[in-house]
Amino acid sequence: MLKQSDKQKTFMQAYEPLCDSFYRYCRSRSIGIMDTDDLVNDTVLAVYEKFEKISSPSAFKSYLYSTAGNIAANALRRKKFSSDDPYAELKLIAQDSPELLTDYIIVSKAISNLPDQQKEALMLFEVSGFSIAEICDIQNAGESAVKQRLRRARNSIKELMEDSRITNKQVVLSIFL
Repeated sequence: MLKQSDKQKTFMQAYEPLCDSFYRYCRSRSIGIMDTDDLVNDTVLAVYEKFEKISSPSAFKSYLYSTAGNIAANALRRKKFSSDDPYAELKLIAQDSPELLTDYIIVSKAISNLPDQQKEALMLFEVSGFSIAEICDIQNAGESAVKQRLRRARNSIKELMEDSRITNKQVVLSIFL
C-alpha cells in the first residue's frame, strides 16, 4: 500500500499527460447534463480513490475515461426526472454569438441522439484526439468495431444535419421558449 504522498505523486504523474484531452472529453460529454468541472472533479475523485487497484498506466487511461462516461450516463438518467433546463449552459454562448449557439445546439442534439458507444468513440477521436488504437483500449473493442462506430456516428450526424435545415428555427425556438 502506498503512502498518501506517494499515491498523490503517482496519480498526478499518470493524470497530467491526459489532463487537457480529458477535460475536452468531459466538456463534450457533459453538455446539457451537468457542469463540465463537476464531471471532471467527480471522475478524478472516483479514480483517485480506486487508484491502487489499477494495474498499469494504460489501464489508468481506460479507467479514467470509462469512469467519466459512466458518471455522465448516470447523471443523464437522473436528469430525465428533473425539470432543469438542459440547455442553460448553451444559452450563455448566445450572448457572444447566436449563430454559433444555433450550430452548437444542432450538432449537440445530433450527437446526443447517437448510441452511447458511437457517441463515446466520436468524442474520443474527434474531440479528445485519441488514436483508434487508444479508443480500442478504452472501449475494450477491436479496431474494426471502433472504425465502424465512427463511420456510423458520422453518417448519422450527417443525416441529422441535413434534416435540421428544415427545423433549425424550431430547434432554437423550442429551447428559448
